[in-house]
Amino acid sequence: MSKKPLSDLCSFPREAIGESGKYYLDLIEGNRNDSYSLSYLGGDIVAEMINALDNKTPTDYFLLGINRIISRDYAAAETALLNATDGDVADLANISLALYFANIVKDIEKAYAYARQTSDSDDISVFISYCEIAIRAGKYAECADVIDKREDMAQIGRVRMYLSKCLAEVGQLDKAEDILKGDLVIPDIREGEYSLLNIYVDLYRKIIERDTGETGLSDAGILARYPLPRELDFRLH
Repeated sequence: MSKKPLSDLCSFPREAIGESGKYYLDLIEGNRNDSYSLSYLGGDIVAEMINALDNKTPTDYFLLGINRIISRDYAAAETALLNATDGDVADLANISLALYFANIVKDIEKAYAYARQTSDSDDISVFISYCEIAIRAGKYAECADVIDKREDMAQIGRVRMYLSKCLAEVGQLDKAEDILKGDLVIPDIREGEYSLLNIYVDLYRKIIERDTGETGLSDAGILARYPLPRELDFRLH
């Protein structure tokens, strides 16, 4: 499973599904206990084979749903993924549904209803996606509480960054600042990603307003007072 954030609805399934040949092998030998993956080559053919099965497993439905997402047949994707939410791939199905409702239907509340079902997931990618959708839905207090209870996930740099955002939004500015001023390392952040910069500027806008009462400062004005540390600067220069 890829450990990249699932921030893009269509790129996630392409990166996450592997072992493409095993499905064909099991199918040819007649001992298909489950369908393992869609092939990068001929994925539509495999999807039609799965669709023709009389007794589909939750994994079958998940793979079929992913194929329908890639094919932009979103109504069929939703139907298939809903049938995958009670099996071994429940977290993947729920987060895929969350991304579908967030990015395609534009219903962030419904997206969060599915995302919150994955808040106890052990998969880093799924948990990061939960945090991202929670923030988009404005569920800052709930997201901060979930992260606090997940010691395993709370040590991950990107999760800590999102925790800082949530704490700032609920008024815990000092705690939010402590995270950004601490030993924050985000291995998967790349030059040109501005999420950390935005969180940093938003935090110090709130701190300036609290401490001085000033409002309406530009981003440049905030950065002039609180220069972005080099280790947190991923802007394109």
